[in-house]
Amino acid sequence: MAKTRGNFPCISFYQMRDGLQNLLAKFSSDTSFLEQHLDHFSEKKLADFWIPRFKISFEFEASEAMKELGLNLPFMKNVGELTEMVDSHLISKELYVSKIFHKACIKVNEEGTEAAASTAAIMRHGCALRQSPPPTFVADHPFLFMIREELSVIVFFTGTVLNPLLLA
Repeated sequence: MAKTRGNFPCISFYQMRDGLQNLLAKFSSDTSFLEQHLDHFSEKKLADFWIPRFKISFEFEASEAMKELGLNLPFMKNVGELTEMVDSHLISKELYVSKIFHKACIKVNEEGTEAAASTAAIMRHGCALRQSPPPTFVADHPFLFMIREELSVIVFFTGTVLNPLLLA
C-alpha cells in the first residue's frame, strides 16, 4: 500500500481502454470537466490492482502562464510589493520576479508512491452495498492518474501513461 502523509490517500486511476485521448481532450478543453466529474468517482474495492512501475517528471518556465492567469504584480518593476520579503535596507522598490520555474515528479513502484513539486522564482533587483464481486484494474493499456487531497479535492498531480508495457 502506498505511504500517505496528511490527507492524501486519494490516488485515482481512470481506465479507458479506447477513450483516453477523448478523455484528455475533454479534460484540457473544458475547465469545469474535472469539477463536474470528480463527484462521480467513488472509492472502489478491487480484487486486483496492477499498474506498471513508472517515473514521470515535467518542468517548465511558468512566468508567461502566470501572467496570462492575471498574476502580474510580482513581475512589475518599481512597485515595491516584494521588498518586505527581504531583510535589507539596500533593497529599494526595484525588487521584482523575472522568472518562475516549476518542476514536478511522480514515482510509482512496489513500495508506494512518491510525488514532489517545486517552484522557484528568480527575483531581481533593478528589474452503496456491493452487489457484484470487486472489479480488477490491470493497467496494460493507456491510463490517466491523479493525486488529489481527500478533503478539499484539490488535484496536485495529473498524468498519463500511454504505453505501460514500455515501462515494465
